[in-house]
Formats: sequence, C-alpha cells, structure tokens
Amino acid sequence: MYPAADLESFRTVVQSPAEQVYRAFTRSVGLSEWLCNGARTFPKVGGMITLWWNSGYYTVGEFVRLEPNRLVIFSWQGRSEPHASQVQVQITPDGELTLVEITHRGLGGEEIWAEPRRKLLKGWEEGLENLKSVLETGVDLRIINRPGMGIYPAELSAEIKSQNKFPVDHGIFLHQVIEGRGAEKAGLLKGDLVTHVAGSPVDRIETLVQVLSRQKMGSNIEIEFYRGSERRTGQLELMPLPVPKVPNSRAELIGLLEKSYEAEYQKLQSALTGISEESADWKPASQEWSIKEVLAHLIHTERDNQSGLHSMLLDEEFDWYDNTLERGIATIAAYPTIPELMAEVCRSQTETLAFIKALPEKFVAQKSTYWRLAQDLLNADVHIQEHTDQILRILRQFAAIQ
Repeated sequence: MYPAADLESFRTVVQSPAEQVYRAFTRSVGLSEWLCNGARTFPKVGGMITLWWNSGYYTVGEFVRLEPNRLVIFSWQGRSEPHASQVQVQITPDGELTLVEITHRGLGGEEIWAEPRRKLLKGWEEGLENLKSVLETGVDLRIINRPGMGIYPAELSAEIKSQNKFPVDHGIFLHQVIEGRGAEKAGLLKGDLVTHVAGSPVDRIETLVQVLSRQKMGSNIEIEFYRGSERRTGQLELMPLPVPKVPNSRAELIGLLEKSYEAEYQKLQSALTGISEESADWKPASQEWSIKEVLAHLIHTERDNQSGLHSMLLDEEFDWYDNTLERGIATIAAYPTIPELMAEVCRSQTETLAFIKALPEKFVAQKSTYWRLAQDLLNADVHIQEHTDQILRILRQFAAIQ
C-alpha cells in the first residue's frame, strides 16, 4: 500500500466508447496519439510498456493488471526518478460517455521527488486534456498548439552548403517560408540557413523540435542564421503551425489526395520534360542524389506510407528511417529509365489511395488515428514540391558544367 501523500489523481469524461479508451492506454499507437512521442507495448500481464518523449524523458515498466475496457495498471520508472511508481487507470462506461480516472502512486514526498512530481502532474493534466480531444475529435492538441517558426525545414547537406556558400557545417535549411508566419515576419527567406534557435545550436530537425518544445506560444526568441556567407541575427515570434483541415469523410479525403497527387505529378513531369538519361544519372557530389535517385525516393515515400498504414491497421507503431543510397540503387536497377521511374511513382501513389479506400470502417472510426493519417498525407504536396525544386537545381548545375 502507498501512503495517501504519495499519490496524485486525475480524471476526465470523454464521449467515446470504453474500448477506445482502453486502447489509448494499452496499444503503442493509442498511447503515442495523445500522451508521448513514441511507445512500445505488449498488453498482457507481465508485458513491457515503454514510452518516450522528444524532450529526452522516457519511462519503462510492465503491465501488472489488465481488465479489458475496465482497468489498466502498470509500473512506471521514469528517467532520473528516484524509484519506480505505479499507474492505475479506471475506465467506467456511462452510456455514450466514459469516465477515466488515473491514480499515480508511489511518487514520494521527499524533496528529491519535488521536481519529478511537478513534471508528472503537468504531464498527466495536459495529457488527459489531449486524450479527450483526440478521442472525441481526432485533433492532437500537441500539434495544433505547438509553437512553430513557420518554415518547411531540411537538414544541411554537402550539396546545399556548396551551392549557397554557407561557411558552417550545421544548421536547418529553409526549403520554404510560410506566408504570414513568424519566420517571414522576422525577415527570413527561402534558402537561409538557421544555426541557432533560442540560444541553442540546431543541426537536425529532431534538435529543432526539442528546442521549440521548450518554448511558449507567442514568445519572441533569438535566432541566428546565414544568408549565403553572411551571418545574421533576429527576433522571431513563435506562432501556431499551419495544419491541414481534415475532411470528415474518407471519400472527401481521397478526393483531396487524388487532386494533390495529380497536380504535383504534373509539375514533376514538366520539370523532367526533355531531359536526357545522362543528366538524370549525374550526381552533383558523391553523396548527393541524382535525379533518378530523387524519383526513387518518391517511390520509397509511397511504399513507406503503405507500410505505415499497415502498421496503423495492426495497431502498431511504424519506424521511419533515414534514406540510404543502397535502397535507391536497388530501385533504379528495377526501373532504370526516367519513364519507368515516373510510371512507378504514379503506380505507388495509386496503391496508397487504394489502401485508404480498402481500410475497414472500424479503423476510420478511430478519430485519433484517422486524423493523424490524414495530416501526414495532406502534407505530401509540400514534400513532392521540395523534390521537384531539387530536380530543377540539379538540372541547372548539370547545364552549368556542360
């Protein structure tokens, strides 16, 4: 038994079936949709539960007791916490509503527990607010309330550094600056390289996300960036990120995606008009992509979309991996010409749409998963446009050396 002083209790009421609430506390996908940034679970007594956040915090434990759609109890050993604790989730159906009561026991009343306990209290309060949102509407409050710079970023590559004459080896390259957002108002332009945000160096997109997660919406932060070889500084206001509006019906979502795929495919086709196989094989640098490798990447993106869909369908997390040169080489061996690669891009996009059409209604009814899926896919046009721009840059570089 834990002393009363060593526990914290939280509760909320959601308009969602008890089975959806149970899933949200036991399945990897269900947990990452509202509470953490990643999870691994084996929902059986004695099975592991591991949760982690972009901030660097994580917790490990095991399921102690499971009563489907009624009760979940698991141990909790958070990073830097003095000792393990225990979380109990009581799920009580009440007509169309479900009462969710969380009791976190064994937190300790000593001074050493003061800061961990404060953070856990905040985490559960914000988490339950988000649980209610994702189960009732699908909307992840962490995304729509996340402080953003108003940019579409990319990590610095040797090609980008050389082309823009940047004198540094790290930073976040701005593929695009969003109209009316903080970056544009601060004077940042497409093609700038941001090296420091709020006093912290940023070298990877994950690092940038971690830095921004520690900031508050509406605050002004200092930025350091390069425009070519010139170092500049400025103040940037953090504003909400633009989030695509998710249509209520699957048919409407598919219609939007079909139009988006078609429009971006035509832009891509236009960029490739008249180019030779020689220019499509040319690489700006040994570790940079050729045009064919860019097209192979677009094929891989759709294949990964399909693998992600499959994982969601199985209620499992899908791990996204960095690109490898070898994967591109293999795909080009199977589709060695521009027409063959473009045809496979089109077929892969068609397959993604067909997969969405084939999803069972039960899956689509999971508002949190549907919203997350739609958010990812509705941003595909930005990704394809970035790589169309990349192809045009490669062509200009190839023409310059002829």
